[in-house]
Amino acid sequence: MNVCFAQPQLGFKAGINLANMPNEGSNNNKSKVGFNVGGLAQFHINESFLLRPELLYSVKGYRSPATQFSGAATVNLNYIALPVLLGYKPTEKLAILIGPELGFLTSASSKLDGRNNDLSGIYKKFDIGVVLGLAYSISDNVGIDIRYNYG
Repeated sequence: MNVCFAQPQLGFKAGINLANMPNEGSNNNKSKVGFNVGGLAQFHINESFLLRPELLYSVKGYRSPATQFSGAATVNLNYIALPVLLGYKPTEKLAILIGPELGFLTSASSKLDGRNNDLSGIYKKFDIGVVLGLAYSISDNVGIDIRYNYG
């Protein structure tokens, strides 16, 4: 079996994250809005399949509600992320994406009662997740993705 990759399409991407994380002893954390920005390469394996590695800077985290002992907190987790996605194209403009995402924590902090706290020692430096998503090509150079990342 021969696999031949065509000339890669290189691109820039930016987007919004809506992240949340369950916390031990609490299941009422709220989602936090973050962002991601980076680059991608897309290789067409054939008419129906593609490979898309990406390199992203991604801000994730969560908002924790106030308790009787402290105020509300916002936790920011900053990652360098490397998703490697396989895409199936049922149509020319639509692709179903799936694959692993490796994340490297660059910093972790919280804001609680007006103070910033370094949480880098609490969280693991390496994260692995699974990505499932849809990509829609508006034109040759512009597209929209929606994804779910479990990690």
